[in-house]
Amino acid sequence: MTLSGRCKGTIGAVWALALGVSRIFVDALGTVRSVPGSVCVLMFGVLYVSTYGPYWFPDKISSTSQTAWANWGLGLLLASLGTFGLLQPTNPASQVIFRRVATISRVVLAIVRLALFITTFVIGANYQVKADLAFARNIFLGAPPFFNWLKLFQRRILDAILVVIDGYTAEITVALDLTVAWLPSEAAG
Repeated sequence: MTLSGRCKGTIGAVWALALGVSRIFVDALGTVRSVPGSVCVLMFGVLYVSTYGPYWFPDKISSTSQTAWANWGLGLLLASLGTFGLLQPTNPASQVIFRRVATISRVVLAIVRLALFITTFVIGANYQVKADLAFARNIFLGAPPFFNWLKLFQRRILDAILVVIDGYTAEITVALDLTVAWLPSEAAG
C-alpha cells in the first residue's frame, strides 16, 4: 500500500477511536443529554467518513463506481444524523416523537448501508485479504447505529449494552483500519 493509503488508514483509525469513545460517553449517560458528547459524535463521525471519501485520489474519481459513492454518501448521511443529538424540541410531546424519528432514521440508514455494502462486496467479487478486512470493518461500522433503537426503552441495562457495543465496535474498527492500512500488498492475493 502507498504511503498515502497508510496515512489515510491510520488517520481513519484515530477518528474511529475518538468516535467510539464519544459514543461510549453519550450512551453511558443514557437519557441525560450531553451536548459536548453529541458534538464529538457528530464531528468524529463526519471526520471518519470523510477520511474514506472516494475524492481523495482525483485521478480515480472518474473510475469510482456508483455504489462506492452511494456507500460513502450513506455513511456521510448517517454520520450527519449526529446533528439530532444537538437539537432538543421544547415541547415534551415533540421530544418523544423527535427521539423516535431520529432513532428510526439511524436504524433504517444502517440497514440500507449494510445491504449496500453486502451487495457491493458480493457483486465486486474482490475476495482478497484486504478487501475482506475492509468489508468486515464496514459491517462493524453499522453496529452502533443499528442497535440505537435500544435507547427508546430508556433502561440502564440497555444503555450498558450500547456502551459495550460501542467499545467493541471501536476496538475492532481501529484494528481493522490499521490492518488494512499496514498489511503488505503481497498479503492481498
